[in-house]
Amino acid sequence: MSFQSYQPLRSQILSNEELKRLNEPKPIIAIRDTLISWLIILACWGLVANFTNWFLVLLVIPIIGTQYYSLQVIGHDGLHRRLFKSNKTNDLFTNCFIFAPIFAINRLNRIN
Repeated sequence: MSFQSYQPLRSQILSNEELKRLNEPKPIIAIRDTLISWLIILACWGLVANFTNWFLVLLVIPIIGTQYYSLQVIGHDGLHRRLFKSNKTNDLFTNCFIFAPIFAINRLNRIN
């Protein structure tokens, strides 16, 4: 099937207005989700630091992993500059709250 054969179906899936609305940056959602993920990660680290138990460690490892994955999804949108209307704000937020903990920055990730 060629690209042209999908054209009639595209208008049935999303209207132009819906597509524009979905493409609007929503910084409050990125900030909220980043904050929630970091709070969960810090809470898990705090639990393990205060209650050292092999079972607890096994329990929090996947929780921390899934939360950092959610941060990477937000960071991916940040690499495409889809979080904030300002590119400078977008890069600053993504660098400070997503990539800095793994010693990475947007400038290098964007060319990779």
